[in-house]
Amino acid sequence: MKKLIRAEFYRLIHSSHCLIYVIGLSLLGVLFPFMQNGFIINRQVFASGIPTGIMFALISVGISIGRHYKSRTACYEIMDGASAHSIIISRIVVYTSLIFVFYYIPLSVLLMIFDNGDNLYFILLVLIIILRLLFFTVFVSLIFKTAEGAALPFARFLIEMLPAMLYSTGELDLSDAESFLEWYPLFQCLSLGTKTVENTFILKIIIGFVIESAVMYVFAYISYSRKWNVRSAFT
Repeated sequence: MKKLIRAEFYRLIHSSHCLIYVIGLSLLGVLFPFMQNGFIINRQVFASGIPTGIMFALISVGISIGRHYKSRTACYEIMDGASAHSIIISRIVVYTSLIFVFYYIPLSVLLMIFDNGDNLYFILLVLIIILRLLFFTVFVSLIFKTAEGAALPFARFLIEMLPAMLYSTGELDLSDAESFLEWYPLFQCLSLGTKTVENTFILKIIIGFVIESAVMYVFAYISYSRKWNVRSAFT
């Protein structure tokens, strides 16, 4: 496991500036929402900016993992006898560390400095949502084994954001579907900045993260153990 983690960091540092892309797009994701709002920093801006901000970071993660397969360096892990479990967990550790340091921590620090509210539960719930989206990106990239797999998190972003934005602006009456939309991470982000957090809503955030991560992990594991070559559909 430690060998795979070190190897992944080494590849990121020495392979086509992938590490620079991940760090740069993560920091851009931190600043972009505040730039749009005249650098107003509060909980509402923080919550509404997460979907766009995290998407910058996740696209860089998907492309970085996909390039690993395009350059065939991923084959050496399998040839070295690494288990599917070790490969998957090593990716999770590496990219969670990067997103945590260069995206989540800067956002949290800005919020704690400029917003005087009680932000502890808010920040922890945001972390769960970010991890859910990050794990989805990592697992999808491992399943499809191609840089084009980064388009799937972006497609998810568009699908989830459309009803959420229409609902938040009042252009679409989705009051009957609100309890259903609360299961989706991007809608959860928007809701955290505009509503009182209730226990049922917290449970939806946690349960949604656990179930989706477990299901996606199973697919990623099967993809490796059965040597799925899904990327042939894209290339």
